Amino acid sequence: MSFAITVRRAALPAAVLAALALPAAPAHAAAASVTATVETAPVSHSGDAADDPAIWVHPTDPAKSVVVATDKKGALEVYDMTGARIQRITGDYGNNVDLRGNIVVSADDEAAGGAGAMHVYRIDPTTRQLKRLRDIPTEVTAHGICLYTSPPRASCTPFPTPPPAASSSGSSPSTATR
Repeated sequence: MSFAITVRRAALPAAVLAALALPAAPAHAAAASVTATVETAPVSHSGDAADDPAIWVHPTDPAKSVVVATDKKGALEVYDMTGARIQRITGDYGNNVDLRGNIVVSADDEAAGGAGAMHVYRIDPTTRQLKRLRDIPTEVTAHGICLYTSPPRASCTPFPTPPPAASSSGSSPSTATR
């Protein structure tokens, strides 16, 4: 099976972004109380480590769905729906993770000597384990990631984003990879 991935420039003029802004919530809006019914096992590292979950829904049995999340200090973790860790991939310093279908991409801003990389995985629906497919260097420190699937082409495009201070123009450099 061939695998193609394209990284595109993510830039919108400030006027377009301003037009998309949502109005602030009314001052009288009531606060909602939300209580967790399930909690994941803690990540191995302390401090600002646990971050950015993405939920993969199993194609035939929703009870076999998983949560993929980052331990920003050194691992990508997979949890079942009871919150139990079922996989820990060390050496992935992903700051963000996103998924489309069975493809998971971690934005690792520590990879390549701090230049950043995207780590691409595939979820096996039978085992619910991630298998690393490839690493893709980025031209930006891959602090964040957002995946988009184009309906006509059914192709998945990742948009890596730099940390806020690294992007004074509001846009990200691009790289095309096949």
